[in-house]
Formats: sequence, structure tokens, C-alpha cells
Amino acid sequence: MAIGNIIQTGGATIAPLNLNNSILSNSNNDSFTGDLGFESVNSNGTTDTASVDGSTNLVMNIYYVGSSQPPPGVITSTADPNLNPLGLFGDMTATMPDIPSGPDYTPTMADSPSSPAYGAGNTNVSGLIAVDQRGQLRVSSQGLDLGAFEYQSTTSLTPGNASVNFSAAGFNIPISAQVTNADSTVNEGIVTFKVVNTTGSLEGSAQADVVNGQASATLSLPSLLAGSYIITETYDDTSGNFSSSSANGQLTVNPVNNPAPTTLAPSNASANFNASGLSVPISATVTSTNGVVNEGSVTFTIVNNDGTVAGSVQADVANGQASDTVSLPSLAPGSYVITESYTDSNDGFSDSGNNGDLTVTPASTSLTPGNTTVTFNAASLSIPISATVTSASGVVNEGTVTFVVINNGKPVGVAQGAVVNGQASATLSLPSLSAGTYTITESYQDSTGNFSDSSNNGQLSVTSTSTAPIITSNPTSQTATVGANVTFTASASGSPTPTVQWQVSTDGGTTWSAISGATSTTLALTDVTAAMNGYVYEAVFTNSAGTATTNAAMLTVSATTSSEPSITTQPSNSTVTAGQTATFTALASGSPTPTVQWQVSTNGGLTFSNISGATSTTLMLNNVATAMNGYEYQAIFSNSAGAVTSSAAALTVSQSLPPPVSSSPPPPVHSTPPPPPPPELNVPPLLGLFDQLLGATETVNADGSVTETARVFGFPLLVSTFNSSGNLESVTLFGINVTVLFESL
Repeated sequence: MAIGNIIQTGGATIAPLNLNNSILSNSNNDSFTGDLGFESVNSNGTTDTASVDGSTNLVMNIYYVGSSQPPPGVITSTADPNLNPLGLFGDMTATMPDIPSGPDYTPTMADSPSSPAYGAGNTNVSGLIAVDQRGQLRVSSQGLDLGAFEYQSTTSLTPGNASVNFSAAGFNIPISAQVTNADSTVNEGIVTFKVVNTTGSLEGSAQADVVNGQASATLSLPSLLAGSYIITETYDDTSGNFSSSSANGQLTVNPVNNPAPTTLAPSNASANFNASGLSVPISATVTSTNGVVNEGSVTFTIVNNDGTVAGSVQADVANGQASDTVSLPSLAPGSYVITESYTDSNDGFSDSGNNGDLTVTPASTSLTPGNTTVTFNAASLSIPISATVTSASGVVNEGTVTFVVINNGKPVGVAQGAVVNGQASATLSLPSLSAGTYTITESYQDSTGNFSDSSNNGQLSVTSTSTAPIITSNPTSQTATVGANVTFTASASGSPTPTVQWQVSTDGGTTWSAISGATSTTLALTDVTAAMNGYVYEAVFTNSAGTATTNAAMLTVSATTSSEPSITTQPSNSTVTAGQTATFTALASGSPTPTVQWQVSTNGGLTFSNISGATSTTLMLNNVATAMNGYEYQAIFSNSAGAVTSSAAALTVSQSLPPPVSSSPPPPVHSTPPPPPPPELNVPPLLGLFDQLLGATETVNADGSVTETARVFGFPLLVSTFNSSGNLESVTLFGINVTVLFESL
């Protein structure tokens, strides 16, 4: 059975409804008691009518009239038409039986005086609007006889399958499907073919028109690995004569028997020596005459000079490239072989291999020279000297630094010091030198070749007089907990540069004793104990001209140990109106005092993310939006002992309500003349009925125009605008311009 024509009524199209589950629309909130009229347009142009009484069951008679034979019979369907009010419009459902094959027809509800069914509807109320099941706006000038029915023939789709051999270049695959109908051959609509991979992603699609029940197309696809893929095949008829149908076919990609040949172009790599080990980026290119290689993997193996393996890594091939980073132990500078081999577990491409080179070069170094100052001595000089050797490849723990003092272009003293933890120290024995400045050439060399040579010049200053030490910085008292580390720092000037010795007093400063090895300007105490509480420390600076002692600094050790944070106040849920400010507060104890970081979840608490800058115990959210409704917030408190997370608090944001309309007139404004009185409005009858039913409010604008607004649950449903002369300019329903409907009614 095909679909009949849609009847045009009241200047708007009545969209069809499904006959087997029809929904009729009533345009008011009252119970439905009126009669509905139907007409059935037969193939020979005649019509049949039926009616329904709201107090009885639905009875609909449909007659089939051929061109040269009498009606073969009558189909009667009954259903309970009791109304189920839903807001502005109500619904009534009538279930019809299956319709047998027959000539084309369109049973429809009457809405025209020329229809034989005219007058069967409820004519007590006129000029109402209804929306049918498909969302179309329909206008009736004679009561509630609105709506339409249609019948669609069902279809069945037999899917097509396909099989191809693997190709790296992709595929062009012919595919077809069959669409059948019990009543007639399908000669309209389209079939859509979609190929989906094992992860559910779309690989390709095509469409084809249905001709004589067949739809054929060609699928263009990228290269796919050997295996099975789903082809979803769906039939749709845009004219609405036939129902949609679908089924799944299968695409099989077969492995190839003769893998395509490949060529591997190796890459070379280089790295600087590092005593801690190497991390070397490496790559290779795999090509084939059968297309771009997008499968398989390349294994990179670095081989020592004695044939042992130093390290290896495997990388997948994508767009002909394989790259990764190989981790290696420390390797001496030199050349090493990289064996690079390609394999394809899918057998689409043949294996291949080649060798590359890894070159390890000596690590560069930088030498920071040491300077020193001494006082003139007529006999000889013994001068301690040091230098620092650094490298970007790690701490230098090998090689030596040679110190040479130059006087008038000639060396007058030489010393060497081994480099340990980047430091080289030595003592220069020199003859008596006149007061002045001398160059110290300082050069680093590494006999192993792991680090490159470097050099720099330092300076020796010989002064003619000496000065006693003068304290320039005193140590300050320190407070720490048991097990903590503490430092005291002091400094002094003097010539020659004074030495330093730290001392400790365990009896409040009555007696002092030197601390072994504490001969630098900073005293470091590790893992202090409760017994050290009240100890006093001082530094004594000494040179050939005298001695100076700093002020004493006390160490206070607290027995209190650190503790993890503990939530003392959980955040509470917050409910605000859109545009207002919401606050959440959380508190926690702990030692040391924990820091706080607020987080937000926009997916019901599944995941949380940090809120930038939200690091105080109170989180304030300004001008919240309705989109934030349901967001959850939590606080994370952290200190050196651990971290703890508060419970999550929900934010509820309600829609802001419009300001109340005052019933009293506004106070007079004396600075400006009162506005002109509103014009007399020329309101069309249909619009006036709606305004009266919905309780529309009137607003006079500054330019003399008038706006009438009918609201439902606080939201504008029907908005009408009149110019300063009172004539209608526009009407919107749910934001849709429907002015023409009200101008004509």
C-alpha cells in the first residue's frame, strides 16, 4: 500500500501520522468530548467518512473502491479515546489493525467545508492551534478536526558481502544489497553502506539508489589488515512510501601469499659520553614498491666491540617510519654497530634489515678557575688552590687539573689535583713573590678520553700587609624538629683570607669545643636529636694578623614530629540562583600546616581537576551560571607528611526568576514629562483569544510601541509587538515568527 497525498488545510501543511499508532492533538486542557470527522480519499476520487464520539470507543470504517469493482469489505477499529492531558496540548491514542494490500488512499481528518466530513467535529470552539506528532504547526478555523494518518509499506533488506586481498594502497570494493516489499517492487529510496573496523571506527561509506529492488555502489577504503569487518547496510525512503530497514554484511580482507618486498634504510645516531648511561633517539625508514608501509616493526640492537649486546628497542612502523629511544649503559667514546631489522607479523611485507652506526663522543667540560690571595713572605709561599670541572653529561669523577703560576712569562710553581665530584684541589709551593697579581693557568685533562679537555686562568694576589679578620655576618639561631637538618652560616673579611673553625657549647656557652671538620663558612647539622636542644654554636676566623669570633647562635630542637593533614571541616553543598556567588569552605589540621588546592568535577565526581589559584580554605565562585548546576568541589590538603582529600560538595544552580511586576503605579518623575498614554491596540481576534487564555501582560516602550507577553511557568510563550499607532507588527510563538497566521485570522 503506497502513501496518499497530504491534504492542505488552513494555509498550513498537515503532516501525516502513523496509522498503526496515531496520536490526535487537542488544543485545550479540558477533557475531550467533541466529535472528530475523518475522510478517506479513495483511488477513484470518492471519499468515505467516519466519526468518533469522546464518550464512546473510536470506530473508523475504511472502504476500498477499485476502478471497476465494488468495495471488497469494511475494516473496523476501536480504541479508548480518553484524553491524557499533557500541559497545553493533550494526547489521545487510537490503535489501528494492519491494513491489507489495496489501492492508494489517504484517510485524513477533515478541515475543509468542502469535505463530506465537515461539521462532524467540535464547532463550539474556533480559531485554535495544535501541533501534530511530527512537530508541524497546524491551524483549524472550524474546531478541533485536525490531523492526518498514513500507511507505509514495510521493506526487508538482504545485505551484500565482499571479499578482497590485502593491499597497502587501499581498496575499491563493489558492494550491493537487495530491498524487497511484499506488495510491489521497490524503485525508490537509497541504501547506505558503512564499513566499521574492530574498534567501532568508520573506515569508509557509500550510497546507492534502489532500482528494481537492487542497490549497488563502490566502497573506497584505506589499507586494512587481514581479517573480518562489519558492513552496516541501511535502506531509507525520503518520499515516505516505504519503511526503513537495515542489516549487516561482512567484508573479508584476505592475507597475501607473497609478501611485498621491503627495503630498510638505517639511521645513524650519536651521543656524548655519560657515566650514568645513555638515552639515544634512533629511527629507520622502511619502503616498499607495494605502497606505504603501515605495519610491522623494526628492532634496533646496539652491539659492543666484543660482540655483546649493549641494548635494544623495538618500534612500530607508521607511514614508513619507525622511531624510538634506546636506553644504554655508559659506553666509552667510540663507534658501535646498530643492527636494524624489519619484520611484519601480518605477512603483508617481507622482512629486511641493515646496519647503522652509533658514535659516542667525549663529553664536553667547563673549568671554573680558583683564585687566591696571600700575604707577602720573604722566605716562600704555600698556597692552597682549587678549581671546579663541570659537564652537561654528569658529575666529573676522573682526570686531573694542573695549576701553573706564571711570573714574567715563566712558570714559578706547578701543582696537580685529581678531580673528585667535580672538584680538584692542590697546594702550590712558591718562592717569595713581590706584592702584585699573578696568572694561574688551570687546565683539565682526562687520560681515559671520556671527557674533553678544558682550561681557564685564575689569579694569585700577593698583598704587602695583613689585616685581622672582621666578622661580616653572624650566624642566627635556628629552630627545628627531631630528625631535621639545620645550617648555620657566618663570614669574615681579612688579609690573608682567614680560615674558619666552628665550635659548640653544650652548657649554654660556659665551655666551647671545636667541631671536627667544620672548617667552612657554613656549618651543616644533619638529623638533629632532642639531646641537642639548647646547644650554642659560634665560628672562629683566624689569619696571620689575628682572630675574630662570631656571636653565638642557639639551636632549639622540638620533640614534635610532623603529622599528616586531617580534615576538621568538610565542605557543604551550596544552592544559589544563577548570577549569584557560591562559597565552599574546608579546614584541616596537620604539622607543618598543610596547604590546600580546590578541585572541580563536571561529570558527577568521576574525575576532578585543579582550579587555578584556588589555594585558600574558602573557595568563592562569582556569577555562577546554570551550566554549573551539578558541579562537585573538593579540597586537597598537603604537607610534608602526606595529603588528604575532603568529601565532595555539590553546587545547585537554579534559574533566576524575573523581577515581580508591581501592581502600584511608579512614583511621578518631575524632571521629565510623563510618557504618552499607550495607543489603542488593534488586536486580531485569534491573538486576543490567546492573550486572554494565557493572561498576557502589556508593556509600553519608550518609543510609544507596546509589547504583550504571554508566559507559561515564567517563560515567554507568545510575544506580540504593536507600533505607536496600535497596529500589529510581529507575533512570535516559542521564538518562531507566526505573524502571518494572526494577520489572516
